[in-house]
Amino acid sequence: MRKRIGFFYFQIMRQLIFFCSVTILFLGCVFPIKRSEKSLVPYQENDKLYFLSSDGRLDSIFIKKIEVQRPGGIPDLIDSQSLSVYATSFDSITTIDKQRVKRENTFSIFGVQASHPGQKTEISIGLKGFGFTGSELSVLEFYRKDSVLLGDRILYNVFELENLIAGKYHFEPTNEDDIVKLYWNWDSGIVGYIEENGTYWLLEED
Repeated sequence: MRKRIGFFYFQIMRQLIFFCSVTILFLGCVFPIKRSEKSLVPYQENDKLYFLSSDGRLDSIFIKKIEVQRPGGIPDLIDSQSLSVYATSFDSITTIDKQRVKRENTFSIFGVQASHPGQKTEISIGLKGFGFTGSELSVLEFYRKDSVLLGDRILYNVFELENLIAGKYHFEPTNEDDIVKLYWNWDSGIVGYIEENGTYWLLEED
């Protein structure tokens, strides 16, 4: 009986020592963005994206900068770098005196959170209030479409994304021009989107 208790105690102590060793090894460690994770980015700085709406309007988005960031705030025991792609658009707004003006709007259009021993690679995709954030790469497969017809154009091999945070919390639209569906592929990034009012926008092809 004593031998059995002693063996059980030894196993517990061995696992505890292993856990403490791993914790000390990675304590404060920040894992960098890998080359394979950087290759997920479909944009380059100074890219210009033009979208044409189903009612004939043109919208332009400019890729402003791409940067790698270290985690901010209080670091976790194990953390990782993130890569963010920042874009700028010029949104039309109505001022107090009823004048229509253009306002510059900068946002993160795409982001990658590097993997580490406790986390898989995560991505985020955003556009004008729309966000598909904090989702592991494998989650995208649930949204894959072989083809989607928007107007007279067929989008092949795209992901039909919904407005989600952390891959699971839905956001309900509050305005008629809120984006409710966004179409993404790895070659061009955002290739189209649909607003709550039914208006759809397509990336202008070269």
